[in-house]
Amino acid sequence: MNGAMQQVVACREKAESLKAAKEWAAAAAAYEELARAWVAAAGLATTASGRADRLKAHQAALDEAAACRKKAGTGKNVGAQGWGWRKKGKKGDGGGGQAGEGPDGEGEWPDGSLHAQLAGDDIGEQIIAQIHGSLRTSGVTWNDIGGQEKLVEDLKTILAQAVMTRPDGSRPYGAGQILMVGPPGTGKTMLVSAMANSISKAGAFFCPKLADIKGHYVGMTEKAISLLFETARAKAPSMVFIDEVDCLCRARDGGTGGSGELGVLLAEMDGINAKGDGQGEVPFVLSAAATNAPWALDPALMSRFSGHVVLVGAADAPGRRQILAKLLRKYECAGEVLDWLSADERTAGFSGRDLESLAKNAVQAMQKEMNPEIGKWEDIGEVQGRVQKERPLERGDFEKAMGLVKASITPEIAADYEAWIRDRSYKPKKKQA
Repeated sequence: MNGAMQQVVACREKAESLKAAKEWAAAAAAYEELARAWVAAAGLATTASGRADRLKAHQAALDEAAACRKKAGTGKNVGAQGWGWRKKGKKGDGGGGQAGEGPDGEGEWPDGSLHAQLAGDDIGEQIIAQIHGSLRTSGVTWNDIGGQEKLVEDLKTILAQAVMTRPDGSRPYGAGQILMVGPPGTGKTMLVSAMANSISKAGAFFCPKLADIKGHYVGMTEKAISLLFETARAKAPSMVFIDEVDCLCRARDGGTGGSGELGVLLAEMDGINAKGDGQGEVPFVLSAAATNAPWALDPALMSRFSGHVVLVGAADAPGRRQILAKLLRKYECAGEVLDWLSADERTAGFSGRDLESLAKNAVQAMQKEMNPEIGKWEDIGEVQGRVQKERPLERGDFEKAMGLVKASITPEIAADYEAWIRDRSYKPKKKQA
């Protein structure tokens, strides 16, 4: 059984147990979690029939969640984290069965909404399920971020400016935008997760995978992008995060490559496609994106981020020490060891991911030394549940780890990002083979 189906089984057991105990509110939340697990499993299905069966199970879980919420007395029949998507109509009239949920958990999506247009179509239902399944929660807090105090302060400032009330009492126009750029492994996604944690307490966080957006049929990608923002607006204040945005909207050559999906993304970020009578304010949706290749982005997309482009690079020596201290907080490690390690020139250019790998290898080296018999078992049951012997981490453990982990951010790589920050037309030179 693969990981996705194991998650389905675990979620189903939890939901059924809570339902049997008549803990209706908790059971409803558990069934919604099961619905998201079915969406993830559907994405991994190898056949069309298997995908259809899993999407059917996804809808069944939503129905169970709705029934539990009704018994809990919430008065809301919810779909995936609060929304269903069936068209208006009565059972048997071709209108999609029971009336679907609207953005507030009651009523229906308007006839002019993209949800209503896509409902009842197999491909449309799949897109809806994928987008609704991209709703996430984040357990990362600002305190979990190490070595980036100035960057954290900048992000908090951008986020606060986007949601604070203006002197005349009005709200900011449309959606805010933040672009994170930098080498792989520097913590862009973790920073976004901390932002999401702060905003999702009052709203929602959407983090779709590229596969949830990029469609195999003409027009699917554009519909997925519009549906993503329509759903985010319904749950505003909210945040939409698109990782590896360069893979979705690369620079156009002669006005072609990906122009359709880029145009839709730009319109959604601008709030142009927000539905309404034009009298009220556009719901607040923070658009965040990250890329390892900012020079590949289309200039039109770059213009939307204006001054809100944040470079996430390698930490300096004090920053590296802070990151290592957080990574190793569950292990004994003398302060002078961390001082030596973070100041060692061999760790210059280490990304957060490199430092994490270094810490893991050092811990494993220590544990292997302290438990020499650990690799001599015949049956896993012999060691399962046993407590390992440990000692404080020493310089020698990190010396061993240094032989396995090298800095991923070279001076040349760092210089490319810094040059691009100064001049957005900069493109790195192609390396000679």
